[in-house]
Amino acid sequence: MSSVSLIITDLTRMKGDRVCIAGVADDGQTIRPKFAYDMITEEWLFDPAGKVIIQPFARVRMELLKHDPHPPHTEDWLVQPDVKISEGLLGLAERQDFLQRILDPNVAAIFGAEIYHEKGYFMHEGEGNRSLGTVRVSGLEDVSHRCYDGKWDYRISFTDCAGYPYRLRVTDLAFRYYVDHLREVQGVECDQIGIRLEHQLQNSTVYLRIGLARGWGEHPDRCYLQINGVYSFPDYLGEHCFADFVNQG
Repeated sequence: MSSVSLIITDLTRMKGDRVCIAGVADDGQTIRPKFAYDMITEEWLFDPAGKVIIQPFARVRMELLKHDPHPPHTEDWLVQPDVKISEGLLGLAERQDFLQRILDPNVAAIFGAEIYHEKGYFMHEGEGNRSLGTVRVSGLEDVSHRCYDGKWDYRISFTDCAGYPYRLRVTDLAFRYYVDHLREVQGVECDQIGIRLEHQLQNSTVYLRIGLARGWGEHPDRCYLQINGVYSFPDYLGEHCFADFVNQG
């Protein structure tokens, strides 16, 4: 086993109460913690007293057990489930500097393999050398929130710093909780949610964490691009974290 201190960069919604986490170590290595025999759920993000331990820009110490790469998901590590030690939270002024340090030039530069475009943007399973990266948005065109086939959908259309446009699904846990809060608690219509977020983000400096989903039923050989983290300066969340919007619907 080896101990590592991570700055959390990705906290994303998966199916049900399952979540996916990733962070960057002091040496620049990106690590996606996994359990050997179970899935990580939202409950694990808190300490026994209900305080949030794991959130974006938190520094958390974990115990690594074994590297478990499956290209392009080369960042996977099995971790000790009962070890997650809070080591503080980056200050607001530190967060943008940190994102600049781990910045990629553009989306295509992240993965080390070709990106294909057919019903979304994807890479092939087994190709590429990593599945996570950070880009700065050159232009933000659209934020959309709709219900399709009984499921809520969250998407952002943007242009990266190479001038390439993308429209990607957002899996960022805080973004989703915030949008749900606007819809369920504040009663904001979906179109107005998009307009509100477009205005906020178009008037901010925006960084996106871009990741690759796993293959799934219809396309087991495809890893689709998604937005794992939405970070803006000023902060569109008003300096709140995902937990501030939990159980408010």
